[in-house]
Amino acid sequence: GIAVASEVYKFTESERDEVLRAVVEQAAGRVKVVMNTGAEGTDAAIFYSKRAEELGADALMIRPTSFIPTVVEENIAYFERIANEVNIPIFMQDQGTAQVSPGMAAAAAKRHENLCYIKVETPPTVPRMAETHRLAQGTGLILFGGAGGAFVLEEFRRGSVGTMPGSTLPDVFVRVWDMWRSGDEAGAEAEFARFAPIIRTLAQGQGLAGWIYKHIMVRRGIFEPGSAFARHPALKPDDLHLKEIDSQLDQVGLLALQMGDRIGDEVRIPVPATAVATPMPSTPSTTCHVAAVEISAEDESCPCCCTLAYGALASHYLLQSQLNATSIPLREQGNGYESWLRA
Repeated sequence: GIAVASEVYKFTESERDEVLRAVVEQAAGRVKVVMNTGAEGTDAAIFYSKRAEELGADALMIRPTSFIPTVVEENIAYFERIANEVNIPIFMQDQGTAQVSPGMAAAAAKRHENLCYIKVETPPTVPRMAETHRLAQGTGLILFGGAGGAFVLEEFRRGSVGTMPGSTLPDVFVRVWDMWRSGDEAGAEAEFARFAPIIRTLAQGQGLAGWIYKHIMVRRGIFEPGSAFARHPALKPDDLHLKEIDSQLDQVGLLALQMGDRIGDEVRIPVPATAVATPMPSTPSTTCHVAAVEISAEDESCPCCCTLAYGALASHYLLQSQLNATSIPLREQGNGYESWLRA
């Protein structure tokens, strides 16, 4: 999705269009694209929403108005009027600074069939998810979590059927979800616990998150070195904080690039023994400058396809969760997935 962690609220209108076009083109129908189209006025939100639908968004995510406080009924009407103007589903986004209460979510869902999702992020999310689930019975409302995925398992137990945790650890959350869905609750708990320090770091709030998200994307080999930049205003972590993050990544095998790596440097990509990996022509083992290995994907349903957009930069990558190829951005080629690392 293109939303708060993507800094969508800092985009110009032309940048919103540019990013969405790029994401839709790169996703190519393989995953659903969700675009944040909220605004402080109903007419503006309708404009953004209709434009997003025209450009290929599969769903919208919209916060209630918050700049000028208003009564609940006005915000329900805000959602309803937007829903009347589009033909795609809407995630109502419940945040601490722009709240969609459980009762408001249930009431809005009854007003229009497009108001069929809620992303619960107002803390504490655990009791809020439970209350939303209780009040949503019979409305068709579908519950998702967010807020960095910090309480994703507790939310699953209380009615959530998915999460939108940001773009840095999609493969991790896919594994947690797959284990949970298969009934392996202990496995899901253990997998989540491995990455809890990083998830905690990401939960520090949007003041730091813009820089941290992008720093991790560079360290994982997905963004190019030098591209970890958050738009002002955004509090930048100090060097010690970044080194602490790198240490956390290294401890769980997610550190693909080190501090100081530059474009064209030779790097070694960690490919687990369970991966079906074949060195590409003229590529020595898994050490590379650009191309590394070809990952075979026998099951087309396996790859977890995640779409990222930061500032005016849109980047699309695939991660095959069961291979744990966490440092490798993948792009589709023929019947397999060719991995590329620009480091």
